Amino acid sequence: MDYNSISEINENPYITKNPSSQRSISSVQSIQTNSSTEQGGPKPLRYGSVGPDSMRLSTSYRDINEEEARLVYVNDPHRTNSNFQFAGNSIKTSKYSILTFLPRNLFEQFRRIAYLYFLVIAILNQLPQLAVFGRGASILPLAFVLLVTAVKDLYEDYRRHRSDKIENNRLSMVLSSESSNNFQTKKWKHIRVGDIIK
Repeated sequence: MDYNSISEINENPYITKNPSSQRSISSVQSIQTNSSTEQGGPKPLRYGSVGPDSMRLSTSYRDINEEEARLVYVNDPHRTNSNFQFAGNSIKTSKYSILTFLPRNLFEQFRRIAYLYFLVIAILNQLPQLAVFGRGASILPLAFVLLVTAVKDLYEDYRRHRSDKIENNRLSMVLSSESSNNFQTKKWKHIRVGDIIK
């Protein structure tokens, strides 16, 4: 598409123009203008879509400066990822660790209004002036329900840990960086951006 055809589109009264088509036409013009100066002039501008911090829901273009631009070098993950600190390829779907299980599980359970109600009743029943029935009679049912729910959550999270371990340790064939036709086995959690997978 040359500059004359773009000017014909802009001057044609039968073509309806909406803001998105004008944006597309202007971006094509600027890309062509910048690419024509590529040999002797400044570098061409790069265009990308607006990120998640955008207030608009429609697709649009914005300039990407050199600091934000990310180049992916094929089959050279060290060079691709040298300037960035990104999370690895391992997945984690489990909710708890050994240290966070008890406090986090109790927090999640007491977010339910019914559990808070029975906790307040159990605390009030510990005061001799307000005790309606025995002290253990109000604590035991609540403790039993909390224990059963905690055991259920622990079992479910154990299964998540186990499936995460299986998924992260699956093997895949990755093209070796030393040889162009030699594939080596690599665990999924060790795959990096730029690796070529068979």
